[in-house]
Amino acid sequence: MSTGKLGFRTLLDSVGNPVLALRKNFQVMYCNPSYAEFVGLIPGELEGKNLLELFPEVVGSPSHLAYLHVLETGETREVNQKLGNRYLRENVYRTPWGIISIGEETTEYHRLAEFANASQAEGQAILESVHDAVIIYDAHTGDIMNANNQALKMFGYNLEQMLRLNIRNLSSGQPPYTREDFWQVLKKAVYSQVQPLEWEARDRTGRLFWIEIGAKRALIGGEECLVSPVRDITGIKQLQAALRKSEERYRELVDNTSDMIYVHDLDGRFIFVNKAAERITGYWREELLKMNIEQLVAHDYLQLLQSMAYRRKSKLKGNTYELEIENRHGERVFLDISTWPVYRAGKPVAVQGIARDVTERKLAELASMQTQEDAQDIINHLPDATLVVNTEGKVVVWNKAMEELTGVKAEDMLGKGDYQYAVPFYGTTRPLLVGLLLRPYEVQKYYCVYHHENFVLIGETDATHLRGKGQYLWGTASPIYDSTGRLLGAVECLRDFTEQRRIREALYISERQLRQQIGLLKGVLDNLGYMVWTCDTAGKLTFINKKSEYELGCRREDLLDKNLLELVSAEQRPILQRELLDRLPQGAAGSWRFTIHLASGTAYPAQLNATPLLEEEQVLGAMLQLEPVTG
Repeated sequence: MSTGKLGFRTLLDSVGNPVLALRKNFQVMYCNPSYAEFVGLIPGELEGKNLLELFPEVVGSPSHLAYLHVLETGETREVNQKLGNRYLRENVYRTPWGIISIGEETTEYHRLAEFANASQAEGQAILESVHDAVIIYDAHTGDIMNANNQALKMFGYNLEQMLRLNIRNLSSGQPPYTREDFWQVLKKAVYSQVQPLEWEARDRTGRLFWIEIGAKRALIGGEECLVSPVRDITGIKQLQAALRKSEERYRELVDNTSDMIYVHDLDGRFIFVNKAAERITGYWREELLKMNIEQLVAHDYLQLLQSMAYRRKSKLKGNTYELEIENRHGERVFLDISTWPVYRAGKPVAVQGIARDVTERKLAELASMQTQEDAQDIINHLPDATLVVNTEGKVVVWNKAMEELTGVKAEDMLGKGDYQYAVPFYGTTRPLLVGLLLRPYEVQKYYCVYHHENFVLIGETDATHLRGKGQYLWGTASPIYDSTGRLLGAVECLRDFTEQRRIREALYISERQLRQQIGLLKGVLDNLGYMVWTCDTAGKLTFINKKSEYELGCRREDLLDKNLLELVSAEQRPILQRELLDRLPQGAAGSWRFTIHLASGTAYPAQLNATPLLEEEQVLGAMLQLEPVTG
């Protein structure tokens, strides 16, 4: 789900579950209207105020203790509380700025307690009205005493057969999901709270499947019992496993390659880049995805790129060519590129490419000139600090950029050997990368080399004495041969990477925090107790939460990118178009009844509650809450 356009606050304000964000000093950073409703205020009366000063009764409460625990340990905490006549289970998470609490309605669990105090007929009606499967069993033996129709259907028994079983019989029995361990966990509810857990179960046919089960103590007819709501989560577990496997394979294939893999549209705007693109260009992925490939290309090569086939959209074909780009640091990088078109429905829609960094090879070609004078002239004008040593380890080139980096003039360094070139960097004699090419057995002693291919070394190091304060350097080194293949020496290019390293580390921390917030927001929407969709102003579905999969019995992928009009009958489409979609760009909201028709043939009557999603007063779509309609 993309939250960039919709905005975090817009989505959280539309969430029906209470959401509260607190700073570390318990100042209310944010609360959504649902939370404000629970406490009988409006968001403006809460935000910016100290929660403990507003509600002194919270001090010392289970919620307060849970907040303190999460702030201190960083562990996720779950706590139950009663707000008016409704019951709430809070999931509390730590964030970089404090904590966030997401409430989930647990009133249904307490409805089960009503069953204990009702007459037999009235109690059975309550039991059957609960959405989840429910099993009631003896708190001391585990013998099953009652079960609703949903439970009988889930496990494949009729009521008479179920009443002959013990709750242990419903466990798979396969380690670590043994029957005795199952009972030991559930019977803790006799004296303490038991949170819902995932377990492997077995039905009457022997089929193994996954359930989520909780347990609560109750007195029924004077007998001490345990009441367990049960939910089949097999489909979700399988989907999660498949997604993890698919993502791991894709990530390993694309992100672990050393070549830049990218896709851009027919106008040159990047729509995908892999991790190697960050190393080659110096830009983060998020930055590249806002750029056009022409912004990277060196001026001398721009005309070549503009003549490539992606500009002639009707005649797309594969291409292989060399291109020179300018990275984030203003340095030129040579790329060997192969591209080919991406087609959809027979028409070209994008261009995919693989780019290999051949800068080291280009530099080695320049450095392999047979005369020292020619090499000196070229290397002196390179933007990178460059030195060349001969096979005896003596300095034969020390260019102007190296003079600026070290403060040491070329005339003071040329002709020196015995690793004297290392003194400006480390205050002592020792090999640099260029020396390691001639004496490779010393690589591990001095350098962490992260690339060593075709006798080209790439490494990073802290130059502890450079200009008296130390700098972080990135460098490459490659051998120099004459036209006959005879080794003449080696060349090394160095770049001061100190500031870039600091920025990279800071950006990495910011990126990680942002991903945590996005993951947290997605978790909020996916863990709601009702169905939530979002659509754009044309009615195209852009998000489906996890509850919708449970309720409708289909995968969210089967619904995403579909238009709402495709999911209702032909008779209801004009109403949906007129009442919602035509009015949505003006910020219309409302509630209508429609029957959702799925590809499986299932018809699902629902109440559709629409709330516009706004960003800076612009309508971007709608938040849709679906409630089942019965009767």
